[in-house]
Amino acid sequence: MRRIVADERQSWPPGLRQAVEIGFSQDKSTQIRIMLTDLQNNVIAAVLLVMIVIIAALGIRTAGLVGLAIPSSFLAGILVLASFGMTINIVVLFALILAVGMLVDCAIVVTEFTDRKMTEGEPPKRAYSLAANAWRGRLSHPRRRPWRHSVRWFSGPAWLANS
Repeated sequence: MRRIVADERQSWPPGLRQAVEIGFSQDKSTQIRIMLTDLQNNVIAAVLLVMIVIIAALGIRTAGLVGLAIPSSFLAGILVLASFGMTINIVVLFALILAVGMLVDCAIVVTEFTDRKMTEGEPPKRAYSLAANAWRGRLSHPRRRPWRHSVRWFSGPAWLANS
């Protein structure tokens, strides 16, 4: 914004440039830059902490998978938002963080299941295939959708509908 105003001001006559002083009110750009830098540092610290815990609990292979999944899911989410022309605000950042949390949880469960199947004697390819098939339809299955009851939640109590 400051650059656009400065470029426009250059087209003014010299007398007008000296007579008019331009000020910017409610400029929150420095605070937003600081907040985004803090968010970036917190995400990096969170990824490192998650990887340390996963390395301690499940091993380096699982930590590598989760460590790659977190930044790639953030990148995919931001690219999808950009392709739809959406801007990033607090709600969108919260949704991205929530989605990454779900991704990490699912990745941990899948790799635990895979490790258990491999210790039971399954070959790695078969163990990962079993894990993927076991968790494939968890959110897409109609009985597991939390929003399927939304009509009942917002339609009022049952006794009101019967009267």
